[in-house]
Amino acid sequence: MREFAPGLRDSLGVMTFVRWHDGLRCPRCAHKHISRLRNQGKYECAACKYQFSITSGTVMHKTRVPVHVWTMALALLIETRGEASAKSIQRLTWVSYPTAWRMKKLLNSPSRGQALGVPWKEEQ
Repeated sequence: MREFAPGLRDSLGVMTFVRWHDGLRCPRCAHKHISRLRNQGKYECAACKYQFSITSGTVMHKTRVPVHVWTMALALLIETRGEASAKSIQRLTWVSYPTAWRMKKLLNSPSRGQALGVPWKEEQ
């Protein structure tokens, strides 16, 4: 799993593609004309002037955990179909146990699995 360890730039690229695979859109008004703000890692809608980042509206928004750490934890959960322990997330990502537990809880919730299109459990 360590060989997967993505860098921040790779993780942001994956996040951008997963969230906006049909093109970048404003989360507020769905307008297509978006500008990237320099040196801020944010985008701005030309129509409503709303500023947003790649993590806006996700479990990663306003957390101190870097995006590439979230990506590694998510990859581990996908690989184990949601059965990875918080301890294994802690060992893989080198975060504290409470942080790993919270990440597992947020990523493993049913709504997150459905939103990502990942069947955590075998459907009956």
